[in-house]
Amino acid sequence: MTVPPDTRLVKPVSAVVVALGIFWILTALGPLWLLWLSGRRLAMSDDYAAISSAALVALLLLLFIELHLIMKEGPTG
Repeated sequence: MTVPPDTRLVKPVSAVVVALGIFWILTALGPLWLLWLSGRRLAMSDDYAAISSAALVALLLLLFIELHLIMKEGPTG
């Protein structure tokens, strides 16, 4: 059984290309929303800054511990 040749005019685009395109567009348009949200609207309260920085530190610590335990096990394949 032979497979017929691909006769579509437009070839399907991979999901990686679409994701990279969306990322590029959002990165290029990112500074525009900063112009709209200028001034006091982007101000962060001290409480929120403390909570968010503590959460980020906790996540990074968890990441490093998990990576250390995974690397300590060695290859299991």
